[in-house]
Amino acid sequence: MYNNVSMLVVNNKGLSQKSLVLNCLLILAISGMTLFSGISINLNNNQAQAQEDQQQQVGHTKANKLWETPANLKNPESVTYASKPNVLFVSNVNGKPDQKDQNGFISKVSPSNGSIIELNWVKGLNAPKGIAISNDGNKLYVSDITDLVEIDIASGKIIKRFNGPGSSFLNDVVADNLGNIYVSDTGTILSTS
Repeated sequence: MYNNVSMLVVNNKGLSQKSLVLNCLLILAISGMTLFSGISINLNNNQAQAQEDQQQQVGHTKANKLWETPANLKNPESVTYASKPNVLFVSNVNGKPDQKDQNGFISKVSPSNGSIIELNWVKGLNAPKGIAISNDGNKLYVSDITDLVEIDIASGKIIKRFNGPGSSFLNDVVADNLGNIYVSDTGTILSTS
């Protein structure tokens, strides 16, 4: 980079004093940017090395597989645990993640051994993704493309569908301890109480 800049000045010996000053300022600016980016790279490398050293000090924990579900689930997307019935709820897209085809469903899985308790516990969903349980433990909320679906856990019946105005791809769902339900969308955040 320095060779190209100095050649510019050398090849333009007939420059006016003003042009020569501007060229010198350009050289100084480029030198400063190069020096600054070199410092930035060194700082980033030092930060990366410090993080790596810290991770080595903490150590790694090896995860062991406790169980595996049978291959009956169809594009499982999310899972949540309900302590009251002691079950895992699993959303199954069962098709394209943005297609309204009513092929999606929710399964119930045993948390103790991974066996499928009920494959098609709730049917008639499009492409269910994120799932969350209400803070009282009575309702399951599922994102389903442009709707947030409320399901009664005791009966397995759909209670309500909340359409997200302007939504295009509802994804993750979370419940807070005040009873609010939050759902993420590409560029939008919706909530219901």
